[in-house]
Amino acid sequence: MMKRLELVGVADHFSSFSDLPMPHHLRRNSLPLYLDELDSLSLLKGVEASILGGGKPTITVEDRHKLDYVLAGVHSLRGVDFWNDPTPVFNPREFVEDLRVTLISAMETRLIDVIVHPTWLPESIRGLDSALFTLDWIDSIAGTASSQKVAIELSGSWDVPSPEFVRRCLHHGVKIALGSDSHRPEQIGNLRYPLKILRLLGASREQLFRPRPSRT
Repeated sequence: MMKRLELVGVADHFSSFSDLPMPHHLRRNSLPLYLDELDSLSLLKGVEASILGGGKPTITVEDRHKLDYVLAGVHSLRGVDFWNDPTPVFNPREFVEDLRVTLISAMETRLIDVIVHPTWLPESIRGLDSALFTLDWIDSIAGTASSQKVAIELSGSWDVPSPEFVRRCLHHGVKIALGSDSHRPEQIGNLRYPLKILRLLGASREQLFRPRPSRT
């Protein structure tokens, strides 16, 4: 099916560190072959790093320079996975405050270009977004993203973040990245939700994130 995509990149889950328990992540010794394959297909070269506790992305400066762009997201926090984990979060406000600090610390490393699914939460507190993500919380994330020149992803897979979150990002001058976040071939190019939000908010092409050429 033709999806009329102007730019297409691949960003597999990746860790530069071999001692982390992330069995499904692309490892550093596989990175050269991965990049060669993307080059052969004229695809933009990216990875999705995980953001660990304390805001440390799972990518080194050396590996970052080999790529066109680096995505990063929080996939677990305080021992709770954000997918398929029913572990209860007993203090949701404290948890999202920890999430805020973690995201800000990650952006301040200057190792990443895009924060992905910034408002996705663990199962036990998912759906409490409107109560937990206050305007101050959103503006704190958006303000840091603006100052650090980090884009925020609109996810086609998870339908996040909310229109209000994106509106505040645009207000702060943050670029918006369009991502299908596809994990299966049929999901590639699924930008239904991102395009819906952009149209709703009247965003322009100039407000979209476009990957920079690799620094090699």
